Amino acid sequence: MVLCTFGKSFRSRYLPEVIKAVIDPVIKRNGFFGHTENILLGMISDTRKHIRALGLRRILKSRNDSHPENGVRAFVIPELNFAASDYIDLIDWQNLSITEPPVLSTLSRTDLEEIIASDCVPVFQFPKFPCHTQSVERSVKLVTEASAAVVGQTSRHGFILAHWRRLVQNIGGARGPDNRR
Repeated sequence: MVLCTFGKSFRSRYLPEVIKAVIDPVIKRNGFFGHTENILLGMISDTRKHIRALGLRRILKSRNDSHPENGVRAFVIPELNFAASDYIDLIDWQNLSITEPPVLSTLSRTDLEEIIASDCVPVFQFPKFPCHTQSVERSVKLVTEASAAVVGQTSRHGFILAHWRRLVQNIGGARGPDNRR
C-alpha cells in the first residue's frame, strides 16, 4: 500500500502545477498510508537489507520509548514530503512520535534482531481482519441509493429510515436503527 501510493504521488510531481494544486490536497487528506506504523511495515518487508534493518531498529527503539500509561495512541495523519525520492522519506521521522505496528507486538526482541541479521527477506503472516462485512456493504449500498434518489441530509435520512421500516415490517417486529418497531 505504501509503495503503491508513493509511486502515484511521486509520478504526480511531473504534472502541471494546475493539476498538482488539485491532486496534492487529496493525497494529503488521504495520507493515512504515510503513518509511521504503515511505513515501518513496508520497511521491514523491503528487499533492501539496509532498509529492513533501519525499520526494525526503529521498531526496537519505539518499544524502548513507548509509555503504556499514556493510554490509546492518537492516529494522526502525518505531513507528507512530496519531494521524497523514496517512500521511507515521505515523512519527517525526527518530528513524529514513532509507535510500533500492533501486528508486530507478538514478535520478541530476539525475533526482530534475528530478522535484522538475516540476509533473506522475511515473510510475515499477519492476521486477517475483515474491514467490510456484509452488513457494511449493505449499508453502503443503501446510502448510495438514498444519495441518488433524494437531495439533502434530512431527505437521505428519511429515505434510509423508510427503507428500514419496510424491512422491519417484512421481518415482523424486529427493531430498526432508530430502535422503533
